[in-house]
Amino acid sequence: MNTTDLTIKNLLQHMRDNLMKHHPGHRLIARLNALIHAAWKESSEHRVEQAVADWAAEATNEAVSKQEDLLIAYDHICLWEFGVDWIRKHYTPAEENEALIIFAGIIMRTMGNALEGYQTAVGHFAKEQEKATWTATHDHLTGLGNRRGLLEMLPAALARADRADRLLGIMMVDLNDFKPVNDVYGHEAGDLLLETIGKRVHEVMRNSDYAARLGGDEFVMVLESIGDMEDLHTAISRIRRAMEMPVQLTNGISVAVKTSIGVTIYPFDDNVPDKLLRHADHAMYTAKEHKNTTQNGSWRLFHEGEDTTKDKHRKTNKLVKYGQIIPYYQPVVDLKSGIVVGLEALARIQDKHGVIHAPESFIESLDVKEHQFLATSIISKALFDTLAVSETFERPLWISANVSPNLIIAANWAESMQAILAGYVMEPARITLEVQENKRFPDISAARESLETLRAMGIKIALDDVGNGYSSIMRLKDLPIDEIKLDQDFVRGLMERPSGLNFVSALRDLARDMNIGFIAEGVESLEIMDAMAMLDVPKGQGFAIAKPMPVADLAAWHTDWSLKMEKRFPAGRTRFGMYAYHSCATKGMRRMIEQRVPVLNHDTIADVTCCPVNIEHLGDKGLSEAHAALHRTISTTAESIAQGGRPDWHAAVEAENRFNALLLSR
Repeated sequence: MNTTDLTIKNLLQHMRDNLMKHHPGHRLIARLNALIHAAWKESSEHRVEQAVADWAAEATNEAVSKQEDLLIAYDHICLWEFGVDWIRKHYTPAEENEALIIFAGIIMRTMGNALEGYQTAVGHFAKEQEKATWTATHDHLTGLGNRRGLLEMLPAALARADRADRLLGIMMVDLNDFKPVNDVYGHEAGDLLLETIGKRVHEVMRNSDYAARLGGDEFVMVLESIGDMEDLHTAISRIRRAMEMPVQLTNGISVAVKTSIGVTIYPFDDNVPDKLLRHADHAMYTAKEHKNTTQNGSWRLFHEGEDTTKDKHRKTNKLVKYGQIIPYYQPVVDLKSGIVVGLEALARIQDKHGVIHAPESFIESLDVKEHQFLATSIISKALFDTLAVSETFERPLWISANVSPNLIIAANWAESMQAILAGYVMEPARITLEVQENKRFPDISAARESLETLRAMGIKIALDDVGNGYSSIMRLKDLPIDEIKLDQDFVRGLMERPSGLNFVSALRDLARDMNIGFIAEGVESLEIMDAMAMLDVPKGQGFAIAKPMPVADLAAWHTDWSLKMEKRFPAGRTRFGMYAYHSCATKGMRRMIEQRVPVLNHDTIADVTCCPVNIEHLGDKGLSEAHAALHRTISTTAESIAQGGRPDWHAAVEAENRFNALLLSR
């Protein structure tokens, strides 16, 4: 081909004509026409620049309007491959390099513009999709979810409740006095009332909860991770107060509405989402009918009927009798080293359909005899599994299991445990029975006698869920206890309520003084695990370590955990862990200084390198300086007190507040 043909337009025209001749319907013809059109309009001084500028606008507009952006970019890759092949067939070797340079310049520039159009269109499309998704699943007036959003999230919420072995509450709320507001003050006033109530509900709901407006004056709240009825009462009261607070209308008049609330609790009400909503709605209308007589502040809990308790007991009896009892195990680790030291056996029952049932769905309906059958089955299987797992882990693990206060005082419970022990070659000291602290013993004297009998066999006794029920200190005084387990709800909320670290520290000291064990449950994040370790809590369990699992999964989990241990231990690697140590250590140091304990030297206190908390590895100069300033300030105060001065901690408290603010600000 003649070199005089080597212009952009001619090069592209020859390509297009050849393509039309052999492949008349090929999509690249349209791309070549667009480039030829741009080249035709180019000026003699700015050929390439003008062609690219014109085509850039065309490509971008096409990308956005037709949403063919990705195809445009892809077509230019194909066009490059086609063009290179065509040039090599139609140009001499001497002409080939020049033609390829011209063609490469066109493709590179137009490809860039095509990709820019692609990015523009993708961003535009993503925003439109996000807006469309939000609109489809939310109420435009209140910003809460709508019925569609509610029905989409409920299955996942129920699954989370199953996995976490927690209760889930569904509240249906109706505004009793909403219609008069609409009738008297108009629909704009009604909308303002609904909008304000929606904002207040959003503000008082926990992050794990969900709120929706179904239309009119009906709202639904999904309350996840409900621990017990006290939790439910607290949540309902908080939401009801927010909804019933007066709202000031635009005319200056203040109006308030009362609520009728119906509640159903999963898995006690073990049904599909739509039926759960109908049950909550039924309970709400019952509350509405009795709004002047109800004792629960206009809320009612759903009940299927007078025979509900009897039917539930019959179903539970059938489940325990014919279902497969399967222990799930949650590992307990030493928080100094991360080494697994024990397992807690948790009851599960698999029904004939293969569904695994957690204790919340059956435990409350068991009588003592059924509970004893379940407990002995779980403990027997757990002893067998623990012996096998101990060989796999190459260390003698202990095993714990939950028992109810009623079971502890049952006439033949001690004999049942003796029979179980006789069947396995395991030291009784490796077995712990956990008694829930938040359940009352019907007879405290009988309980003490039974626990002493069990301890005489060598079995250990743990007080479970300490910090979430009746007086823990009184139980420790009244009952023979070998170990206390800190309540998981209390532990998992420490990052939101860091003042609770002082309670953990005090309970740890009490356990030491009484020479009993101490385990923190609810260790559900690396930060909480680090904080517990920094507070010298001996052992921990929770989702940050492992979720409950069948015995077959323990070996794989242990292999994975062993690989993670060196990155998580020793403690002091997270900011919250550092905060936990420093917060409690500083308070202890103050007490010792004021008591003039001679082991504390003010020069040592001032030396920040003596502090167990390694702030330096964070690489935060400001934080390191605040840390050093805190130590110097405490040292100065200690020296003043040692010389007979009155304790004045004002400067030290200010320094500690500055340090903590920097430590927790990231």
